[in-house]
Amino acid sequence: MARRKKKISEAELKGLIGQHISNAQGTDGGNLSAQREKSLEYYLSEKMGNEVEGRSQVVSSDVQDAVEPLMANLMRIFTSSNELWRCEPVGADDVSISEQATSYLNHVFFKKNNGWLILHNFIKDALIEKNGILKVFYYESDKVEREEYERLSDDEFTLLVEDDGVEVVEHTAYDDPNPTGGYGSPENPMAQDMQPPMEQPQMDAMPPEMASMEEMPEGEEPVEVEKPLLHDVVIHRIYKKGKCCVEGIPPEEFIIESRAKTIDEANFCAHRTTKTRGELIELGYDADLVEALPTQNTQVYNSETTARHRDIENGIGYDTNDYATQEVDVYECYIRCDYNGDGRATLRKVTVGGENAGIVLDDEPYDTMPFVSMTPIILPHRFYGRSVAELVEDVQLVKTFVLRALNDNIYGINNNRLIVNDSVTNLSDILTNRPNMVVRVKGSPQEAVQSMPVQSIGETAYPLLEYFDSLKEIRTGVTKVGQGLDADALKSRTASGVNQVMTQAQGRMEFFARTFSNTGINDLGRKILECVIKHQDKEDIVRVHGEFVPFKPYEWKDRCDITVTSGLGTGSSAERITMLNSILERQIQAMEIQGNPDAPIVNIQKIYTTLQRIVETAGLKDVDQFFMNPLQGQKEMPEEEPKEPSEFEKVSMAQIEGENQRKTLDLEHKNRELELKHKEKLLEFETKIRDLELKYKTQIDQEQIKKDTKLTSDAIKLEAQTRQANSPQPPSMPVNAPQPEPMEITDVNTPPMPTPNLTPDVPTE
Repeated sequence: MARRKKKISEAELKGLIGQHISNAQGTDGGNLSAQREKSLEYYLSEKMGNEVEGRSQVVSSDVQDAVEPLMANLMRIFTSSNELWRCEPVGADDVSISEQATSYLNHVFFKKNNGWLILHNFIKDALIEKNGILKVFYYESDKVEREEYERLSDDEFTLLVEDDGVEVVEHTAYDDPNPTGGYGSPENPMAQDMQPPMEQPQMDAMPPEMASMEEMPEGEEPVEVEKPLLHDVVIHRIYKKGKCCVEGIPPEEFIIESRAKTIDEANFCAHRTTKTRGELIELGYDADLVEALPTQNTQVYNSETTARHRDIENGIGYDTNDYATQEVDVYECYIRCDYNGDGRATLRKVTVGGENAGIVLDDEPYDTMPFVSMTPIILPHRFYGRSVAELVEDVQLVKTFVLRALNDNIYGINNNRLIVNDSVTNLSDILTNRPNMVVRVKGSPQEAVQSMPVQSIGETAYPLLEYFDSLKEIRTGVTKVGQGLDADALKSRTASGVNQVMTQAQGRMEFFARTFSNTGINDLGRKILECVIKHQDKEDIVRVHGEFVPFKPYEWKDRCDITVTSGLGTGSSAERITMLNSILERQIQAMEIQGNPDAPIVNIQKIYTTLQRIVETAGLKDVDQFFMNPLQGQKEMPEEEPKEPSEFEKVSMAQIEGENQRKTLDLEHKNRELELKHKEKLLEFETKIRDLELKYKTQIDQEQIKKDTKLTSDAIKLEAQTRQANSPQPPSMPVNAPQPEPMEITDVNTPPMPTPNLTPDVPTE
């Protein structure tokens, strides 16, 4: 067939989808659907369809007895710790990102989704119906809040409805009874308190017509002024809210391309579901297209769905005349096709409904298949494997036949048939079977009544039941010893024999767990991680180990090169704790030998990891109650923000600061006075020196005198500064006690200068 060179038409797309739906695996009425329906009936221990009236109708429950112990052990293996997944870094740059991804991945699954229940249904579907199916997608919903407002002005109403995310539900506009009042009107007393009315000058009253004629210029027509309005409005304020969703899909609602091997390699997958018209409109589909969809026929249902609900109700559907709750069939298809006509197959998400997918509700490009699948028993080169229920169905069938025969045999022995001579026997006594009932006969009782012997089949039935029980244990690995149901196991077997049986059972259990881990559970973690990286465009704050940590998955794009592996643990909790304690002892020995807590072999962080695993294995989730993470201890403690002082403290501190400033100014003023006095004395002294020189014509060493004077001045300043520094400082916080008075510096006079001997050496007269 030649390559198309144009975009695919809607008719061609509908035809291609219809072909895939008809030929897909899992369609109603096919062999796969019949097998899964049979497995469901065996698990629910429903009637076999060959029951005879008056005979035993007991049904063995071997399928259920095999599935439930497996469920208990598998759920313990996968949920015994806080981490279902661990993100392992590939490169050195991925270490911090992988730690963040590990915490956030488990948080999204267990906290934002009901992870425990989703995982439970995922595993049980696989054990009963060949394959468990999950769907991972990002869902954005609108959170709507209703708000009511009354008596809004025009401006207020305009500002309100112009906000983003506001939808007007009800609106009533009416004339303002007091157009000039506004918020100062009598109708708004609160506004009156805020804005007291202005005093208006008294004017003589005049008719409104005269007033308007007086104000209007000549030759102009009066202009009608639009009256202001008040608004009563009811709005819906819409907030966008999105999260990564994980949804369990019933196996009968999933179909896949014929002969597909894996979901990611398939060219077609679809989720076949039933939704109401209201749900489709709420999801954003066109209302006219939704209305054109035919209502689901409530008389015809999927056979698997009917089998799933048969034991609790006669029918699972109902007719309704309400348009919004009418149910319609919808196919959410993921198809690879040459959409653009360029010869390349691209993935599209196409939502269709109606007969033969005749109505296309939506058509958009898509990145990857959103489905995840796992099976307990993998069959190579095909998508669907085998279930545990299939391994035990024949056992349940044979045991049901044997149990019914054994019950009928025991009943026949207890109520065997009689040979009665009615001529000598009262038949009413024979037909009335009550304890201590008297049977009236004539003549010899042996001649009147004889029993027909019934041979017991217990000698052959009970060994046959034990054989099929052992066959079930071999196939499933579920043993009485492993369940703690065999009280005589320790008496009949040696210790080594019991350990061998337990090891074999654990090996089978471990095989199922590793199969689930390396297929569906690892794929589920990878799909969730891809979803949050692509769609989570806002910071998410999550509490981890008692600490609120911000996560930014949008920053991991193109930087996240990690490997997602499920945290798989095997064996009992006691065995794992013993193993971890042994590892801890070796770590402590290695640290003592190396003599350095930061050496490359073992460090403090490695020991903390082992202690963390021990606490988690013991069933205690909060590790921080017992051990401190060394990485947290290395983090810098945030500086405490200073407390905002009270009003009293603010006033008191302002008073103290003002008093200190006043005292400082007084000290500076007194120092300046001392300096001025010193300068005056110095000037006076220099004047006297000049007078003496003129009088006696003698040169006086003025420099030495100035030097001595300067030293004296410096000493005065130093003394003043010392007194100021030693004066008591006011307290930092206000107190009620009186503040001490500052020390005053007394006036310091310049010491008298020594009078030099200025008498000249002249003879006396």
